[in-house]
Amino acid sequence: MIIVKRALSIIFAAAAGCAVFAGTAAAGELDVRMAKIVKTFTRAAADAGVSTATLAVLPFQTDKKLAEKRVNHACAEILSSRLVETKTFTVTERARLEEIMQEQRLGLSGAVESATAARVGKLSGARLVILGSVSRLGANYHLSTEMVDSETGEILASDVTEVAVEVFDKDASKYITEVPEYDAIGIYLAGGCGPVSYEKPSLVTNAGSGVTLTPVKTDISYGYMGLGLRYLLSPKWMVDAAYFPSVVFGGSNGTIATGLDPAGPPMTNVNNPESYETTMFRLLIDRTLPVSRLFKAHAAVGITQFPQFKADEVIVNNGGASTPVTIRTSNSKTALTTFRLGLEWKPKPRFGWSISGLYYLGKMTARTTAIFPDRGTAVIQKYETRPFAAETYLSLYF
Repeated sequence: MIIVKRALSIIFAAAAGCAVFAGTAAAGELDVRMAKIVKTFTRAAADAGVSTATLAVLPFQTDKKLAEKRVNHACAEILSSRLVETKTFTVTERARLEEIMQEQRLGLSGAVESATAARVGKLSGARLVILGSVSRLGANYHLSTEMVDSETGEILASDVTEVAVEVFDKDASKYITEVPEYDAIGIYLAGGCGPVSYEKPSLVTNAGSGVTLTPVKTDISYGYMGLGLRYLLSPKWMVDAAYFPSVVFGGSNGTIATGLDPAGPPMTNVNNPESYETTMFRLLIDRTLPVSRLFKAHAAVGITQFPQFKADEVIVNNGGASTPVTIRTSNSKTALTTFRLGLEWKPKPRFGWSISGLYYLGKMTARTTAIFPDRGTAVIQKYETRPFAAETYLSLYF
């Protein structure tokens, strides 16, 4: 009986060990495949006497669908990381390679031959260049790689391997994104602010009511928040539309004129609400310029529109109900040509944070008008938006 128990214990232990081993192997299968490629290339470099040379890994060639999923990007990034871990090669930065390939008018999809790869290697200062391709065959990804000597153009080694799609997608999840480089949508929350210039009118006298008003300068700026939508037409171009439901123009105090009742109490000041609120619409065409793996510059041009708004009227009395003065603030409908330049940080493919500066051709003007009992009017406050403004955005892409 004891022997049977021991046998069963051994069987169960072995089964558990196999299960754990199988799970570990499956989880690390992509690493195993990449390690095999690295071993092949390391041995070939040693045989050629260039085992400590500078090495560049070009983007892998693939089809449109896998490129949108960034499978080729994942292959190149993982292979580069494994080569760095060997501490044998000096691996060229990906941003430098992309810059050279753009200068040489080569697609970043990696569609290059060994001769072209050798030229890129020389320009980047890399003696060895790895190029490859990845395609889907049924339930597997088919990876084909070559290592080229940039000085001779000779192919020193090559490798062909397959990895199950399910395993690859799991092990390379941090490199893969389902956000395509075009036909993608981004939504964002935006906030901004800008300065306002003030024009102080001269003394205002209304003969009918015998009131003389002295305008008081009020420091005013404006801020706003809203939502935007981006549609990526291509890897370099997108349409950007935004609606800002709350654009607030405000000052440090509400006194805009004095002298309403020269004789004294009950009221000597004209007080308007400290802030006025309107809305704003914007439509831009944006050109994206890659700076590095994590940063992108944006240059855009378009139209910003301020719809006509009218603040709530305020009625004040000149010592009594018989001489009310109405204070009204409004603007005219304005459309401004807009230029925007900004920098976006994308630590994750789906997330971005950016800051931008804007320049407007033109200005939005608002006036505060006093309406006297005899229907006479006078402008007692006038302000205009200045050309520059600043904004920040939090974006989500899908």
